[in-house]
Amino acid sequence: MKAILIFIILYSPIAFGEQKMLHPDFPIVNGHYQMTDDWFITLEQSYNKRVEDGSLVLWRPGFTIWVDIWDNDNNETINERALLRQKDISKDAYELKKYISNGITKIGYRLDEKRTEEIVFAYYGFAINKDSHVQIAFYFDDSKDLNSAKNIFSNLKETTP
Repeated sequence: MKAILIFIILYSPIAFGEQKMLHPDFPIVNGHYQMTDDWFITLEQSYNKRVEDGSLVLWRPGFTIWVDIWDNDNNETINERALLRQKDISKDAYELKKYISNGITKIGYRLDEKRTEEIVFAYYGFAINKDSHVQIAFYFDDSKDLNSAKNIFSNLKETTP
């Protein structure tokens, strides 16, 4: 019994630590992550974090999330902003889904992008509330990670005052 227990400890992912896969020179975030005063996401595992060209970037090997958050500077309704976002969606998008949850309109869709010789799988989304909206993009090497992207997007929430 001791040998099995030692084997589990030595060879379990926890012993290796998912953080060893991450870049040591960047902060690591996981779980409930407060992106701004108004928005947070729930991450199922650890990600490195950086800001690039004004965008929040969260990544782990094979999976990257880009986030931009925009204020409602023109005092448009949620529906008006949702329609504007939908007009910008590529004609090659598929699995478009729009839904409303807790006063937030969410629009999510898939789009596979060809870069050099390979396909990069992508899932895009907008989450729109009265005061702002989140534009989020997920890029992943393995199509199996689509569920992770959808789960993170569905758990994108507005911080309640």
